[in-house]
Amino acid sequence: MRGTFSFTYVPVQMATVTRFSANDPWNGKQPSLMTLSVYRMVNDRYSQLFAAESAKAMQTGSSGTALKINEVLGLRSSIDGRYHMLPISVARLWQKQAIRAENLPGILAEVESSLPKSDYFSVRLNPAIKVVSWMLAGLGLLMLSVAALFWLIGPPASHIMRDVSSTEWLAKPQREATVRLSGTLPIGGFVSAGQAQPPAGMDPIPYEASLGWYQAADGKRLILLRNELLDGGLRNIPFVGTIVPVKKLKLPADALAQLSAQTPGIATDLIACTDWQWQDQYASHAWIMWLVPALFAFALAAILQGLFALRERRIAGQEADFRRRFATA
Repeated sequence: MRGTFSFTYVPVQMATVTRFSANDPWNGKQPSLMTLSVYRMVNDRYSQLFAAESAKAMQTGSSGTALKINEVLGLRSSIDGRYHMLPISVARLWQKQAIRAENLPGILAEVESSLPKSDYFSVRLNPAIKVVSWMLAGLGLLMLSVAALFWLIGPPASHIMRDVSSTEWLAKPQREATVRLSGTLPIGGFVSAGQAQPPAGMDPIPYEASLGWYQAADGKRLILLRNELLDGGLRNIPFVGTIVPVKKLKLPADALAQLSAQTPGIATDLIACTDWQWQDQYASHAWIMWLVPALFAFALAAILQGLFALRERRIAGQEADFRRRFATA
């Protein structure tokens, strides 16, 4: 056994299928005894490991034509002892008895120079690649299932950050959401609120807060602000945060009552909370993190299987052509 890695495969004769007399087209068409044998294609680094198995197989002989993984059929002439591998299409035609063994040397000599090496080795020569392709498909299915699970149990849409223009936000009815406004909100008034407690499941950013309001198309809306945003008095402020039901917050009752008294008609069902966001909003993208590799695994498996299918189609077409040209009645 050689000490270096090799990508070279060599044929090891495993069993004799049949012997027959025929003219040798590689040696001036002299009469020759041809031996049709089964050869196993093995990496030349490990070829010596098959010596004992080959010797035992040659002693028992074989009359079968079913080929195992990594096996091919080959002809050997008694004149020069050289072996000539049968391309897959020719081997199949002989196995189907569409051509006689005596005609194999002439057919092989006619077509072998025009065929690439890949046409001589069965698709089964690379069983590991086929196994890998099915493993990739299985892995893709598993990841797709995980992606579906994350998608089904993911956070509600109101927890996921969206970019919205302030003009659009002010024009539409208010609802629960997590938004980043591209414009500003016009603060119309505020009262001190101390420190408000966020609902469970939010990332709290503690700050000294003010309870204020801003004008929208459907009326005055509540907003919880950091005090530093109001330095210098009333003004338009940027907003990134979450709109939640007021009942989910622990607001100082006197602050809400004071603001409501100062601002008749203010809506007190929902409140916009600056800088507060839901902890699970980032989980909304978890399904994508599983879906992308799942699609990649499916694509790679499909490519491998597609290559085998295309090659098999090529071999089938070649077999049909050779049947037309060489088949015996």
